[in-house]
Amino acid sequence: MPPLKLVELVKQRGQSSSTTARKAFVNAAAATAAKEQGNKLLAQNDLLAAYAQYSAGLASADASDAAKLFGNRSAAALKLGWPDAAIEDACAAVSADVTYARGWFRLAAALVEAGDPLATDACGYAADLAPRDPGPARLFERARHEDAERYKPGKATMVAVAVAPAPAETEETDAADDSDASDGDDASERVVSLALATRTQTSGGTVWDASVLLASWLATDPTIVRGRNVLELGAGCGAVGLSCAALGARHVALTDFDAGVVELLKENARNNYLRAGCDCYELDVAKPPTEPRAEFDLVVGSECVYYGACDAVPALVEASVGKDGDLCGVFCMADSRAGIDAFATAARKRFRYERRPFPRPLRRRARRLNAELAAENTYSLHLLYRM
Repeated sequence: MPPLKLVELVKQRGQSSSTTARKAFVNAAAATAAKEQGNKLLAQNDLLAAYAQYSAGLASADASDAAKLFGNRSAAALKLGWPDAAIEDACAAVSADVTYARGWFRLAAALVEAGDPLATDACGYAADLAPRDPGPARLFERARHEDAERYKPGKATMVAVAVAPAPAETEETDAADDSDASDGDDASERVVSLALATRTQTSGGTVWDASVLLASWLATDPTIVRGRNVLELGAGCGAVGLSCAALGARHVALTDFDAGVVELLKENARNNYLRAGCDCYELDVAKPPTEPRAEFDLVVGSECVYYGACDAVPALVEASVGKDGDLCGVFCMADSRAGIDAFATAARKRFRYERRPFPRPLRRRARRLNAELAAENTYSLHLLYRM
């Protein structure tokens, strides 16, 4: 893979390319002084002060100094526990100077911390540019080890959704008090349970709370998915898509950008003996194919607005669904998730968009059936309707 192609791919997975503003004038002396002061502070582990110094230097740096300042700020960000910021700055460093070996090393280190398999490619570029430096080789071995570790089997997770006889519409929402007081069990409801294998150290191998909540919401009115062709984006363990299959979907496509996670999806589809046909294949929402693999009636996803996908998700929904029906996209995300406003703006250009706080009684019901659901976050449903 060409070096700048790797940078482009990493940026597509990131929230954005670096947007650090730099002034129109260059003051090399000021930039150098800020870099040296930042290095001293970084060596003293005064991380926030170092980060601020590098930022100040970027305001007056030329391209050469900018590469080093971005690289050093990436190191500070990684030590501060900000892997996304570290990746963004490292991308900016190697974009400013593609021959900057230390910048590639910074990018590799941040990608390893984020569990991104592209770390091995970045290590390779760093090693090629600095063949006598043992650092990239050591980091490469760590990246390979962690890439293998993250697909080790984790514990099986049970996901249960209550299929109610009618939609649970209420003015009480997730943003209100989320006490555990029971709202009563409906004697006529049935419970659909899935046994989902997981994988360690990979976000795609985890059953996210939002996926359980979205599956629970869809189960309140199975006609949303019954007899329809459903596409799940960023499926991970497949909680939402497999629930759709259990609720009567005609066909379900479970997709994820990670090839290892797709194998996990195939395993979970096999193990749950669902009547609906299930396809599992790779699909990166930040870089979708020019032609959809099939035509769908509904696209679903949980916590799938991430990195560079804020604009891409609505575009992919539009390209994937046919012209029949009204509701064509349903997503559930934590209200704290970055990129939601950008997603909403992009969605409004293509659809009638509605953001709906997640119903509080329904969340209580989901927590009774799934004890591991956390109580801290609030969630919203994001509904896309054809114009």
